[in-house]
Amino acid sequence: MKYFDFNGKEFLEKELRNYKDYHKAELNENGSFRLIETYQNSELDSLNAFIESELETKLFFENYPNLEIIEFCQLQERKGNYCKFFNFYINKHNIKSGGSVIVIENGNLLPIYENNNEDNDRTNKSLWKYYYFYDLNVEFEFEYDSNGEFKQLSVYDVNMICDSDNTSIYPNNVGIGKNDFNFNWKGMEYYKNSEPIIPNGEITTHNTVYN
Repeated sequence: MKYFDFNGKEFLEKELRNYKDYHKAELNENGSFRLIETYQNSELDSLNAFIESELETKLFFENYPNLEIIEFCQLQERKGNYCKFFNFYINKHNIKSGGSVIVIENGNLLPIYENNNEDNDRTNKSLWKYYYFYDLNVEFEFEYDSNGEFKQLSVYDVNMICDSDNTSIYPNNVGIGKNDFNFNWKGMEYYKNSEPIIPNGEITTHNTVYN
């Protein structure tokens, strides 16, 4: 089992008494997620179930009879340490709704890629890529234009580790010394464009204020 707060930061089971809102994750042998139970006020609120076939969906309602709806994450592709899923919802009356594509790194809760379109349109405003500094509670959110090219990076630093009024970084501001966060493309080539969907190698940051 693994436990995460709502910012995606992992904590130990012995620390559970300090949390009323959290995620409880059950993992497969390869380290990928099998189930994620979400608790609010210490009560089960929702479930994400990771499956390989829609035929598996009915089994989960038998085990969670009090849930009206379950989010299913159907595996589409696995590459290295990353998995691509098609997400959808099914309610207890077997009615299917929604549709999105996400990419998750094994062992981490939050997606690095998210496209909230059923037709997987890669070029509109419903597509984002993300990078997280989990220990610092910092998030990089990348947006793309209609050609799938990098448009803007928004920095969310709730603890104001870097106290900056310029939390949006545009193409001509990328590079060491060109923005307040020293964000640059070294090790972050995956984020230059909306494709590829799954990284081709390791993602790292270099020389930012958070390294």
